[in-house]
Amino acid sequence: LFSSNMATLLASHQAHEEYAWRVAWNKKGTQLASCGSDLKVLVWNWNLEDSTLSQPHEIINADSRFAHTRTVRTICWSPNGKYFTMASFDGSISLWEAASWNQYHHVTKLEGHESEVKAVAWSPSGQFIATCGRDKSIWIWNVSDIDDIECAAVLQGHVQDVKHVIWHPKEDILFSSSYDNTIKIWADPGDDEDWVCINTLAGHESTVWEVSFHPDGTQFVSCSSDKTIRIWSLENQTAGKQKWVAKQVLNDVHDREVYSVSWSSTGNRIAAGSRDNSISILGPSEDLSFQLLTKFEAHGSDVNSVSWNPV
Repeated sequence: LFSSNMATLLASHQAHEEYAWRVAWNKKGTQLASCGSDLKVLVWNWNLEDSTLSQPHEIINADSRFAHTRTVRTICWSPNGKYFTMASFDGSISLWEAASWNQYHHVTKLEGHESEVKAVAWSPSGQFIATCGRDKSIWIWNVSDIDDIECAAVLQGHVQDVKHVIWHPKEDILFSSSYDNTIKIWADPGDDEDWVCINTLAGHESTVWEVSFHPDGTQFVSCSSDKTIRIWSLENQTAGKQKWVAKQVLNDVHDREVYSVSWSSTGNRIAAGSRDNSISILGPSEDLSFQLLTKFEAHGSDVNSVSWNPV
């Protein structure tokens, strides 16, 4: 963990025995979770007052009753912080109830994907969970009744692995990114009709690994194996359509694939993690375009995930 100006290393834990894939904060910024190839899911308590991190608590490990049988690829809290989800290369997603920062109770397991699940995301309303995977599909689960979770839709549109899903921060519109180099936008038109793709964004020349939104929802940032970071802006929205335009392409920040991006809750910083072992921090220049503020080697290997504390 680093301070917001990236000048100070606040905490470091060698907690996973194998590849660490993902880190994620709860909405209050008081809990940090991680997952990895060692089948562990860990959570720490973060003290906002003195910026200290507790020792990690294992939600599950390889010997746990509800353990996944393959890599736990990603993790995510519900908007209200009451529930916690994890998705695995074994093709399943497990849902847990958070009684406290170190007490989690298994609720259910969601199955349907035919192969590795790469990402999971809760909608801002808390009504839906989206998952995506190597089988090229996106599943939307209705979790309005946590005791009776139903599949609301299975979306087919990408022609390669779907690497990431994320909801728009202000409405239940879903964005997905893929090995097919595109970003797709999905929405429910209402009137009991099926979810549809309302736009496909092209521009990246290789796998799009991740997308992260500006807090007001009018911009998002994407990263790719083409080594670029792209900043997109919403031009207009009419009749259920959204027109997004890539306003800026940063192609000289990292020397290798860019795996992760995170837009800060203040809206004035973007963090990116790369296969070149480094983290970069971007900020607005005088003309409001983003520029590199600092870059530093953070790990001895790939940086798979970056995430700003939301507070």
